[in-house]
Amino acid sequence: MSHLVNDMIMENISDRIWEKVNNGDVDIWQDITELAIERGKHPDDDMEELVNILIDQEWESLPDGP
Repeated sequence: MSHLVNDMIMENISDRIWEKVNNGDVDIWQDITELAIERGKHPDDDMEELVNILIDQEWESLPDGP
């Protein structure tokens, strides 16, 4: 995949996850809380770092191109 396509996919993932966070989606908050406990972080204080980890995890779970 091209860099532009990769950037667009990553931006889409980021937008989708941040939208869930901002809308108070219960499932995403559960994921953030569990990740915070695993990493020894605080869900509020380390929110951006935890969301970035979730974004990276979703990116890594994507299949490698055709």
